[in-house]
Amino acid sequence: MAERAASRRPTTPSPAGLALMAVAIVSSGLCAWFILQRHQIPAGSFAVVAVIAEVAGRDLGGTRGLRGRFVQRLLDRSFEAAILTPIAWLFRVDDKRVAVLALVGLGASYVASYELAKGTALEYKGHETVGYRTLRAAILALGLLFGRIELSLWVFTVLTVAAMAVRWMNVTQQDRRARRRPAAASS
Repeated sequence: MAERAASRRPTTPSPAGLALMAVAIVSSGLCAWFILQRHQIPAGSFAVVAVIAEVAGRDLGGTRGLRGRFVQRLLDRSFEAAILTPIAWLFRVDDKRVAVLALVGLGASYVASYELAKGTALEYKGHETVGYRTLRAAILALGLLFGRIELSLWVFTVLTVAAMAVRWMNVTQQDRRARRRPAAASS
């Protein structure tokens, strides 16, 4: 219990970590702009910079404590939205499959994040590893950089839908167990 209380104490992020988070935000915005201008390689380059800055910022303590983890999840969703929303917009007429994949991937990402937050709020077991978040972001960035948007969207969407389903099942199972405990204790 003391460990959980310690993790909720606000901590001050490091200046270097905050600077790298700012680089990640600006790079994500530039990535979105280049996607909308149909310049894939610069968009992919800025996406790679955003991923590297985000991971380095996280490692340097840019997102410590409960508040920091919240900011990190916001940055993850913002990065994904900065890539997936412009892709969906650009391909809405020419290639509806790519547009739908981008929107399904984005929606699944938000639902998976919601399930993780719900489980955390209810103090259920569950977590999201740094490797998983980095892999998802790298899939999108490298897909842009190497011109394999549809392939990267398929991989991202399948991975994200699977994570969403696993988190939903995890929260549902733990919720059922928690509801059975009071009934078992009263009998």
